[in-house]
Amino acid sequence: MKKSIIALAAAALMTACTSAPESETNIEETTTAEAMERNLFIVDPQNGFMDTGSLPVAGSQARMDSLASYLKSLPLDYYDHILVSLDWHTVNHSSFAEYGGPWPEHCVAFTTGALVTEPLMTELLRWMKEDKVKFILKGQLKEKDEYSSLDNEENAAFIKNALAKTKTLDVCGVVGTVCVQNTLKGLIEKEAIAPSKINVLYQYTAQFDDKAEAEFIEWCKANVK
Repeated sequence: MKKSIIALAAAALMTACTSAPESETNIEETTTAEAMERNLFIVDPQNGFMDTGSLPVAGSQARMDSLASYLKSLPLDYYDHILVSLDWHTVNHSSFAEYGGPWPEHCVAFTTGALVTEPLMTELLRWMKEDKVKFILKGQLKEKDEYSSLDNEENAAFIKNALAKTKTLDVCGVVGTVCVQNTLKGLIEKEAIAPSKINVLYQYTAQFDDKAEAEFIEWCKANVK
């Protein structure tokens, strides 16, 4: 069963990312304004960042498990779209310590470490049946790290289009002061959505430590809703 879930998740990533045909990704043209009330952006909820991963973030598994429970409690019409960014690195990525970067090897494309952690992936599959989940791959070029999926212009254009009619965007994920904060900066700087429409779900956002969590909350209070 576990292998089938991993296989399905990998297949979904290949079909649901930003390289999908325009007819599948042009959310703005195919969705009414009334339906685009609330969206969710989950940043890097991957095995490689969980407590036992190759780049562990203490407490991240518990927070992603809580996020899965939260999504399970919601009706499928609560969110119109769920965007999920994923680190998707080459095995020789420049951000890895072995190649002069600051991080241990993590989230290598198509490996277990790059997949969405369970039970969150199982819950996302429920929303995928309603065509509500879009995966956004980042950091694919070995010479370039992307702490935000909006660092890639193609991804940024896709995200801006997807959020064009959003009234509220919930944001959460891993790691707060790194990829989540940079994603928030990207959303604001690229004018993908107004800061007043962003709602950070702190309880579903993992940090390296308590100090980082306090710094992240302080930054969010100064820069977003």
